[in-house]
Parts: sequence; C-alpha cells; structure tokens
Amino acid sequence: MTDWSRVPVLVGAGQHTNREEDPVAAPDPFTLMTLVAKEAASGVPGTAPDKVLVGLTHLFMVHSLSLRHGDPAHALAARLGADGADARTSGMGGNIPQWLVDRAAERVEK
Repeated sequence: MTDWSRVPVLVGAGQHTNREEDPVAAPDPFTLMTLVAKEAASGVPGTAPDKVLVGLTHLFMVHSLSLRHGDPAHALAARLGADGADARTSGMGGNIPQWLVDRAAERVEK
C-alpha cells in the first residue's frame, strides 16, 4: 500500500518582478524569495501559505552571485519555517536550474 503522506507534490508557482531601481530601497533577495514562496503556497485551496511552507521537505536554490551568504538555502528554509527541509544550494553553471528541476522530478517519480 502506498503511503500517500510521503509522495512529493508541487503545490504552486510564484513570480515577482522588482522594479525598484534604487539598490538601497530595493528589497533584499531573501525578502523577495520569501514573498514568491508565499505566493506559490497560496495556490493550495483552503490552506494558509505559512502552513504549506512549514511542511516543505526539500528546498533547492540556484546559486546567485548577488546573494552573499554562506548557506542561503538553509537561511531561506528558516525564514519560511521549514527548518527540517533538505535545503541545498546549487553550484555555478548555465544548466544548473534545469539540473535542479530534473533532480526534483526524479523525487516525484519515486
């Protein structure tokens, strides 16, 4: 019998375009990522976004040159309340975003 509580699920997608040109006034990258994560999680009917985010099991992040942080994936997971998530930041390279999507898709197939 399948344990459906352990089946990986993609719950939504979010996007935000920051148009603030003044770098001092612009939101920091973590604030933007948190905003987009909450937008994606709001796609789950009848469930508060924060409750969805606390239940994250995996958080994969593409390395960003503009974000100077030693462990950004774990820092974002903490902001989202998903301290138990398997949080990983990618290496550098042009195909890395697709590689991360492929790894996530492999988990859904299992």
